Amino acid sequence: MITNCMNGNPGFKLLNSYYEDVKFFIAVCQSLNIPFFTVDEETGIKKCGLRNKDYINKLMILKKLVESKSIEMWLNKTEIEQWRNNPYPNSVDAQPTIHYDNDLTIKESITYGMFYDNLYSYEYPEIKFCYLPGSSSYLGGLGLEITKASPFKDEAFKFIELLINEDYPYCTESNISVTPFENVHGQRCKDEGQRTKKELCTSILALNGTYPYYYIRNNITSIVYLTHLNIGNDRGISIETNNSLNSAIYNNIFNNNTNYICDNEVNYEKHTVTYYSKYKIELAISKNEKIILKSMMDVETITSEQTQEMICSIYEDSFKLAKPMQFPYGNFPEINNFQEKAPISLLFAHLYYKHNNTETPFERIIEECCDIIDDSLKPICNETRNIKFKVNFDQCDRNHKTKIEFINCKLLPDSPIERVIDCHYIPYLNFNGIIVIITTIIASFIEIIYLIFIIIYRNERTIMVGLKFLIFHIISCIILYGSIWLFIGVPRKAKCILKIWIIVFGLSGFICSYSIKSEIIISIYFNKSLTPSTVNYKNKNYYIYLCVLGSQFILLIIWSFTQDGIETKQNYINNIGIYNYTVCSKGNEIILNLIYIIEYVLLILSIIISYQGRKSIFLFLNYIYLISNKL
Repeated sequence: MITNCMNGNPGFKLLNSYYEDVKFFIAVCQSLNIPFFTVDEETGIKKCGLRNKDYINKLMILKKLVESKSIEMWLNKTEIEQWRNNPYPNSVDAQPTIHYDNDLTIKESITYGMFYDNLYSYEYPEIKFCYLPGSSSYLGGLGLEITKASPFKDEAFKFIELLINEDYPYCTESNISVTPFENVHGQRCKDEGQRTKKELCTSILALNGTYPYYYIRNNITSIVYLTHLNIGNDRGISIETNNSLNSAIYNNIFNNNTNYICDNEVNYEKHTVTYYSKYKIELAISKNEKIILKSMMDVETITSEQTQEMICSIYEDSFKLAKPMQFPYGNFPEINNFQEKAPISLLFAHLYYKHNNTETPFERIIEECCDIIDDSLKPICNETRNIKFKVNFDQCDRNHKTKIEFINCKLLPDSPIERVIDCHYIPYLNFNGIIVIITTIIASFIEIIYLIFIIIYRNERTIMVGLKFLIFHIISCIILYGSIWLFIGVPRKAKCILKIWIIVFGLSGFICSYSIKSEIIISIYFNKSLTPSTVNYKNKNYYIYLCVLGSQFILLIIWSFTQDGIETKQNYINNIGIYNYTVCSKGNEIILNLIYIIEYVLLILSIIISYQGRKSIFLFLNYIYLISNKL
């Protein structure tokens, strides 16, 4: 890479009429073994592959190149100034799209060193073609598709077959340098002859003698001397590893005194070599590995003029190294969104100008670039078949709604797809939730005041006889109020289990307290006196209550350890898919039903006891009169 040319002028130029800065950046990444695109394992969509400390360190060489102004600026300066003077964007959507400067693209400005351009650009007679540094070049093109709705699928397929048939001129005329077919050249190189690879290999080895070749293996460049000779009626090479010219270098991969002849394909067992590109031959060093041997004879034959054959050789060689932008993946429609968002142009703007003259760490610039890339590669939900999404019911708002988080796609502003759904529980901040909370707090507060009042005046005759009933009753009410709280908020395992416990014991206490009250009334009625010694309400019913509560306690323990507390259910959202939500589980319904049957038995027993003290209206009025006299 040229960093200084002609008194410090930029030695590298980008013409950005076809997103050349993106292609150049990706070619650099591919040469540095940096995956520009990767696939997210969870979502299955493409994403930025630069989020790696080692990759960022490799790109530091490009950072220094741009910051030193060794690349001539190609971006629109008006848009650059607007970006620099505005507040720093706080989201991906707020990031600007910086375009290339069309005037710089059109005018033939001075090139001090070399420039990166496309084959569709202008021809500059004073500028020569050269091999692209690195191990990758850009491979682009256009494609044809047959849609599912086409009424003439077979005819369209036959038409495409005609277009790509190598026997017809369309392939040559529609491509500038090379075509997808071997030995079928594009329009600029169609007159170079259609020779076989064996004939081209023979032309490279035409001169007799021993000549140096270099090859790259495991990122190490080595030199080997090959002898050109006739082998029968064919031309070929001989490798003498014991030759003094080869003794000091790493040539142990070659077989000593082995002859290789030219052919149309390389073969390790048949000892054949073949033509690869201008001044290059391909040789197999094992059944699974091949190397490219580059003749050094071209160093002596380079002149100031480039023949069309030399240019076509560069085309062909570059084509063999070229990879598409989306490599190693196939084409995908979101690549157009990625180009239009121009995240690489913004990255270069950061390095070249800096936003508002502030220094942004290179790691943050890469992260920001990746955020834009990831967003541009997300497909539109309306165009996605298998939509993946999440629903977080822990974040329900006061309107009883929660947002749908789309994982592998994004929504357009006018998309008809739903963005929120109803929650399956009452949130704490919902209007109904707030009313329930306030009501239960007020009711519990009143019960506590009532309990305090009873404890203070517990020795009063009006309270003393029914003290246990009143305390039991108030505590049962507070417990039931507390169970209402557990119906609000996100269902949790402990919460769902505790809710049943509180409801069961609250109801049991409430029913038993009224049964105790009935016992007191009956005892007063039959004893005709209101003194502690005459009020005999301690009978066998108390033992029944204790046994009932004990049995419920045992059943609740068994029920709690035989269920998960919550269960998952499913629901369907139109045009999106199925989602899961959790509700409190009933667990073992047999045990739960048995617990509630016991509650009903308690309730029936309480009604029977209450009825015994109210056999007639006259007895009841007599009981009221008796109580009034005693008080």
